[in-house]
Amino acid sequence: MAACRPERQEPKLVGRKSGTIWVMSMIQLESVSPPLNRPRVAALAVRILSVAGAMGLLPAREPIRRLDRGVLERVARSAASSAGIGRDVLADLRRADRPDRMEPAVRRLYEARERSPAPSTEWRSLVAVLGPDLLAPLLRISVSSLRRYLARSRRTPDVIADRLHFLALVFADLAGSYNDFGVRRWFERPRVLLDGKSPTQLLKGDWRVDDAGPTRVRELAYALTGPLGT
Repeated sequence: MAACRPERQEPKLVGRKSGTIWVMSMIQLESVSPPLNRPRVAALAVRILSVAGAMGLLPAREPIRRLDRGVLERVARSAASSAGIGRDVLADLRRADRPDRMEPAVRRLYEARERSPAPSTEWRSLVAVLGPDLLAPLLRISVSSLRRYLARSRRTPDVIADRLHFLALVFADLAGSYNDFGVRRWFERPRVLLDGKSPTQLLKGDWRVDDAGPTRVRELAYALTGPLGT
C-alpha cells in the first residue's frame, strides 16, 4: 500500500487581524530624543516608521514609544537585509551625532525606503490589509498568481514588485487616517480630485508606478500625511 503524502498546505492569505491597526498600534511615540528632536527630522523619522510597517519591515515586537537613533538603526538594518538598502545608509546614521548631520542621514534613509521594493515582506503585509480579491486586480494579476508569489513558489517579477511597493507606500500614507475597511473603500470610491474616478480606475492596464494615473493616486494619498519638510 502506497504511503499517503501529506496534503500540501496553501499559504495563509491573512496575516495579522488588522494590518492598519497593527502598524498604528506599534507606533505610540511619547518622546523624541536628540538629535531627532527637530520637527522636520522627527516628521521624517515617523514617516520612515510608518513606511517600514506598511512594508512589513518594522523591527519591533512591542510598541515604539521613544523615537531615538537606536530605533532608526534597527529599521535600517532590517531594510538592509530585506529590501536591499545599502549598509552605507546605516553608517550615515551612526555618524550623525548632531541635528545638522542627522537630517540628511534620516532623509537618505527615507528616500532609500521609498525606492526599494521588498516583496518578500510586502506580500503578507498588503494581503493582510487589502485581501487577495482586491490586491490581485490592483496589481493586474490573478489570485492564483498572487498565491504563488506569496508562497515564494514563484519569483515576483520586477514590474509586479514595483506595483506592490507602490501600494505599500500608499497604504503607509493612508494608515494614519483609515482602518483596514477604510483603506479598501478608499481605493474603490470615486474622488473629486481624480475627476470623479476611483484610485482603482486609475491603476489600469499594464500600469507603471510613474505613469500619470498612479502618480495622481499617490499624490492624493500622500496629501494625508501633511508636510514633511521637503
